Amino acid sequence: MKNYFFILILCLTSINNFSQISIVTEGTDIIDKVNTQIESNWTFNSDGGSLNNLFRIGIFKGIELRFSTNLISAHEDMTGLFPSPDNLEFGAKFKILDKKETLTKISFLSHLSVSTDYSDNSGGLLNRILVSHELSESFELAYNLGYTKYFEQDNGFLVYSLVIAKSFGNLGAFVEIFGDSYSNWDLGITYLIKENLQADISYGQGINNELSYLSIGAAWNFRIFSK
Repeated sequence: MKNYFFILILCLTSINNFSQISIVTEGTDIIDKVNTQIESNWTFNSDGGSLNNLFRIGIFKGIELRFSTNLISAHEDMTGLFPSPDNLEFGAKFKILDKKETLTKISFLSHLSVSTDYSDNSGGLLNRILVSHELSESFELAYNLGYTKYFEQDNGFLVYSLVIAKSFGNLGAFVEIFGDSYSNWDLGITYLIKENLQADISYGQGINNELSYLSIGAAWNFRIFSK
């Protein structure tokens, strides 16, 4: 279950130029230079829950830095009153292609996972190729293909995701599939509260496994320095 949380927490997507943290598929959009985006996500399932905070900072055109913190709790811990820190993630996203003629975008995402427990070696490297296609002004298709290698494991594994999203003004809806050796699906809605603030909720289940979760997220975008 920890691996599923790790994939779910790390992967985010962008629709209407804003991130929805409850979506697994990572979007191709890059945070603008000197902008910062904070994304928080609460995920609940039968084993407990997790809280993730992702910080994205635009440093150059087409490049953003990322830092993620995770807290994991279980029902044995008084229904999650005392969560414990999980791995920290440090990474960057790079824009590769932004072809307006075909409305196709491609980016590359890489993260280093570092264990907060010096007694183990549960960290790893996570890399993704991100592709999105703007099918219309309100309809988007996006997908990821990546490779994850944990230091404590001899072999890495492929990960994938595919999302179809539709916007209805400030309201949006999405459905997707994702996984590695296990496949899962989820669906949800997003709501743009204001230009730089968005909330979303999703529900997912495993296709060939017993994964089941509810995820609630919010994202806030702001400039570090005024113009």
